[in-house]
Amino acid sequence: MKKGKLLIFSIIVILLLLIGIVFSVRIREIKNAENIEIFQKESIGLSKQFDNDVLTSDANYDFISEYQIPFGGTAVVVDSTIVTQYHPNSELIGMVVPIVTIQEKIEESLNDESGDNKDILFTYKYNGVEKLTYLHNYENRLIFLIVISDENYK
Repeated sequence: MKKGKLLIFSIIVILLLLIGIVFSVRIREIKNAENIEIFQKESIGLSKQFDNDVLTSDANYDFISEYQIPFGGTAVVVDSTIVTQYHPNSELIGMVVPIVTIQEKIEESLNDESGDNKDILFTYKYNGVEKLTYLHNYENRLIFLIVISDENYK
């Protein structure tokens, strides 16, 4: 009789652990979705601070560098030839963006006649860390604002 009770108790404990794991994973998924939404809203807010012409001004680059991007993010301005016009690390200004995924998303946006790819939210891996990234293609299609999460948003 004791073995039967012990078996039932063991099964109940295992089921409770499994339920706890399922709830934990679901809570993490909800938190990830909330973080993605926060990041996207803040990135869109930053992109709306500028129009096509204003974004090329050094004063606005100062504003971008001071803007608090969620998850320790970085904002970068890139032209249609995928050359960096603004980056917090001034050594990268004038260089082609080295991340293939970002290059592909810019090309995708440039080649899209419908305008559906004006705002793109995507991820890529850099040094083993998944980066949440927002790309905004301004109306003149010559300037892109790219906002990259530097910390894990998950």
